[in-house]
Amino acid sequence: MRPPWLRPMFSEYPVLLLGVLYLAVVVPIRPSILDTRNLYQLLLSMTPLLIMAIGEMFVLLTGGMDLSLSAWPAGRPWFAS
Repeated sequence: MRPPWLRPMFSEYPVLLLGVLYLAVVVPIRPSILDTRNLYQLLLSMTPLLIMAIGEMFVLLTGGMDLSLSAWPAGRPWFAS
């Protein structure tokens, strides 16, 4: 069992901290990263993966263990060509 003071290091907080730290370093160098157009393009490119992740979340929450969609994004560029 981990001590209580060590538990936050093994949760999602370090990932959130790294993301904020990354933005704190990159935004002064390249302020266009927080531009509305850039954020829109990022959201647009993430949409298929986001839809798959939400679908898998519902499958896992209902008790199924179907993780078969994990190979689909890797084959998508090949299928599209």
